[in-house]
Amino acid sequence: MAKAHFSERLARAVAGRLFLPVEADYNRVLGVPLRVLVLLALFGIVALSAPPVVERVWDEDIWPFDSIRASHAVWESWLPFAVTGLEILLALLIGGSVFGEWAAAHSKSALDRLQASVDASRKEDIVDAEDELEGRLRRYRMLLEGITWRNIVVRLWELFFLSRDILAFVVREVPRTNARFVTAKIGVAFPGGFFGLFAFMTFGVLSIAKVLDLYLNRVASGAS
Repeated sequence: MAKAHFSERLARAVAGRLFLPVEADYNRVLGVPLRVLVLLALFGIVALSAPPVVERVWDEDIWPFDSIRASHAVWESWLPFAVTGLEILLALLIGGSVFGEWAAAHSKSALDRLQASVDASRKEDIVDAEDELEGRLRRYRMLLEGITWRNIVVRLWELFFLSRDILAFVVREVPRTNARFVTAKIGVAFPGGFFGLFAFMTFGVLSIAKVLDLYLNRVASGAS
């Protein structure tokens, strides 16, 4: 019993080290870095719209603006449509009118429900994967402890395949499960949660579209 108890504790400790803790306060951990990244992204968009930067990018053919310039006719055709759609979407998210407030409230409610569902699902994924790894580690420990001269060949054969399965699980499932969990937590910890992240992404894409319009105007002026 003591060995079995030790085996369970060892398996739980190893699995716990590999997976991220589900009950940690990720809002506190990720809140400040996310706000800094938001500010840096906004400053970057502003910097790209500065006239000296536009001139430098034009002269140096910096990616991806060189590709945009090469296919500027397509961008000129679709960019106004994209800008208009994004402005309407942003207006609905922010509210400010009777219909806008209704749309913003319903959008926030739907995204809040999605946030809760995704957060709970990713936590469950972590717990399930951790339990599965614990079970395999306990099995490995039990096979190792039960080796005798009579079964050593069979046990070593089983240990070999089990160790290979454990390694494959650790290499494949642990990073994927942790990455999905962190992605969900970034959305939860973002200012305003999923709703705030969606609104910021809409605003960011709209701002980038307007910056692209500056470069397309530069193409048009250069062609003329």
